[in-house]
Amino acid sequence: MLTICCWRKPAFFEACSCDHQRYYWLRAGDLVFLWDYEGTPYTGYSDYDKAQRRLAWYVFDGIGAKVFFEDGDTLCYGGGNGLVSFSRYKNDFGDAFDSYFVSKAFDLGSPNILKTFMEVYPSFRGDGNVKVTITVGNENTDEYMRRDVDIKSFSWDEFNWSAFTWRLIKLAKTYAMKLRMKMAAYIQIRVEGNEKNRGVGLTGLRITYCVNRKVRD
Repeated sequence: MLTICCWRKPAFFEACSCDHQRYYWLRAGDLVFLWDYEGTPYTGYSDYDKAQRRLAWYVFDGIGAKVFFEDGDTLCYGGGNGLVSFSRYKNDFGDAFDSYFVSKAFDLGSPNILKTFMEVYPSFRGDGNVKVTITVGNENTDEYMRRDVDIKSFSWDEFNWSAFTWRLIKLAKTYAMKLRMKMAAYIQIRVEGNEKNRGVGLTGLRITYCVNRKVRD
């Protein structure tokens, strides 16, 4: 079965979209937006902005889709490069993806309180062949601490010699970053990776902290 979805507004704006396996893909301009509506379904609130903020959207560039379509269980698009199909392989036409996640600046509900951020616990997919750098910052510095994470796990579905290992990890793996980051009102975490055939695979973040005092002039 071949399903094609496309919408265009002539002259000054073009867009196309597709609903594929409970993900909604939308190209608008030079970017593609992906909504995971199973993970964060739309919930009607009287506050429209609040309803929008709780949705999980992922942003991609370099996808020159003029039209999305499905070929069986495979999502494809047509564009300047001809017909392209998406795959589970962690490379972009043989090159590495530049992938990153940047959290908001967390104040933990108290922007007027200085805190000591004790630990950050990032969790990653055990089967994602993850290789990333984690950077923790605050309102005074973008880089208070950095840590590299390398998780290799064997999978026939995504086999590649450059990421080969006999190790098999089925569940998420959590790491502890001991910060002792004192007298900070905010904390922000960045996770990034750009190595061919390796993933980012961030599944969760946990932050522990204690209160110091109120902010003074």
